[in-house]
Amino acid sequence: MTHIVAVLIWLMAEVGLAQTYPALPVLGNIRCGDSQSSSVTVASGGNLQAAIDAAPRGHTIYLEAGGTYAGPIVLKSKTGTGCITIRTNTDDDLLLVYNRVAPGQTALLAKITAPGSNLTAIETEDGASYYKLIGLEVTPVNGAAATSNLIVLGSTTHSSVSQVPHHIELDRLYVHSAGTSSLKRCIELNSASTIIKNSYVSGCKNVGQDAQAIAGWNGPGPFSITNNYLEGSTENVLFGGADTTITNMVPSDIYFGQNYVAKPFTWRNPNDGLLVANGSWDSSTWAIKNLFELKSSKRVLIEGNIFEVSWPQGQSGYALVFTVRNQDGANPWNTVEDVTVRHST
Repeated sequence: MTHIVAVLIWLMAEVGLAQTYPALPVLGNIRCGDSQSSSVTVASGGNLQAAIDAAPRGHTIYLEAGGTYAGPIVLKSKTGTGCITIRTNTDDDLLLVYNRVAPGQTALLAKITAPGSNLTAIETEDGASYYKLIGLEVTPVNGAAATSNLIVLGSTTHSSVSQVPHHIELDRLYVHSAGTSSLKRCIELNSASTIIKNSYVSGCKNVGQDAQAIAGWNGPGPFSITNNYLEGSTENVLFGGADTTITNMVPSDIYFGQNYVAKPFTWRNPNDGLLVANGSWDSSTWAIKNLFELKSSKRVLIEGNIFEVSWPQGQSGYALVFTVRNQDGANPWNTVEDVTVRHST
């Protein structure tokens, strides 16, 4: 039977209560590590996929800042554990290692594009592991390029954890739609041991279908999602919401900290009787629901975030929703348990 267990919300400060506290996430060593051996630079418009295919463990692939590389790019499964880094050639002193990337920094980033026909910009091969992406802009090639998912880590059809990609880091990425075009999902997070940090994820929106900045349901975790701006029309962030194809799997050990989670005012339809503030409506009726939802998850720490700008439309517009769902009837083991929310606004 589905259930919600030990959910504790700390709004402003921890309060001592005579009860058992929720278990906190156990992340372990989920970092990709450092790349320390050879390197290669791929010129703008060059064959990035060939460089990835040929890259040995520990290799760094440099891409030209301001350059463009056509996707879909596939992160391949390789033997060993050395981290393969794919990054802009902008020096970290300019990119600011611990700062969140911003849309105004595109000249410092290398761009990877989704070509349309609902193809991705970046995806993983079964079992791909130990990849780090730094300083990239990821976007459809233009506003007419039909795109469902920009970055896909894992698969919706994996039946075993052994197939799931792991030890993936996304650092200082600017992931976004092309203008007012629809984009169902910016990052599909069906992986294990994954870090998403210091990134700006925006324009993840759709009409008549749910859309998210980050959504995961077929990957076990652990996940560390820190210091990002996350913008999605339906749910900005969602765990669960679709049936996993891995028996007894629940997304687990999730750290969600220091993120800014919001929807832009331009998505607010004035025909709903709500005031449009800080910008005019973009004339599209996007599917608006809530900011952060857990429908299947265990050991989650939500800490030090700002959640704001949400309104009733498709649903009530809550900041946080914890509701167990055996979405399509095939996952009776689904649960939401051991969730801690603290020091968030």
